[in-house]
Amino acid sequence: MKKILVIDDKKDNLISITELLKDYMPGCKTITALSGPEGIETAKREKPDTILLDIIMPVMDGYEVCKQLKSNVVTKHIPIVMITAIKTDSESRIKGLEIGADAFLSKPIDPAELTAQINVMLRIKEAEDKLRADKESLNKLVEEKTIDLSEKNTKLQLEITAHEKTLKKLKSRNKELEIFYEATVNREMTIIELKKEINELLENTGKKQKYKIPV
Repeated sequence: MKKILVIDDKKDNLISITELLKDYMPGCKTITALSGPEGIETAKREKPDTILLDIIMPVMDGYEVCKQLKSNVVTKHIPIVMITAIKTDSESRIKGLEIGADAFLSKPIDPAELTAQINVMLRIKEAEDKLRADKESLNKLVEEKTIDLSEKNTKLQLEITAHEKTLKKLKSRNKELEIFYEATVNREMTIIELKKEINELLENTGKKQKYKIPV
């Protein structure tokens, strides 16, 4: 059920508007507040779909109430219809629009105009709620994809690091094998040369045929 908050310091006005809404918009729930501060707290708590706000109130007028509601993250998306005492009061309307008011109604309130204004505000609120929900859903999806990509990137970096370590070990092992191979070749060459020297020595002593060592 859609909720409409009415803020007015005069109880008679609250009763009249509540009855109008009951007759012309029976599908909506009406909530009332007798002052600006009370209206702000009620709006934060109830999160209504539209607010009807009287401009002339003591302590805190409608302009200040509207300003605070539009600057609060909880209530800034709620459409506000400000109620003026004079239909042709353009100065009040301009001031209201500058601080975030969405529409205006003049006293005495016409039931048809009241219904039309509220229906427009409800449609605006519903459309904005859907846009915010879609945006939040998209942001969540992007966040999930970003986390997934980050995790995959971390995993890939670990694999690259492991691959580099393995490659380094293989290069080191290959170097060791090269050194071993060179040492083996040098040893074989030394043995061959040694055998040649022994054979030459034996030849010189005339014992080559008897003691010749195979090279």
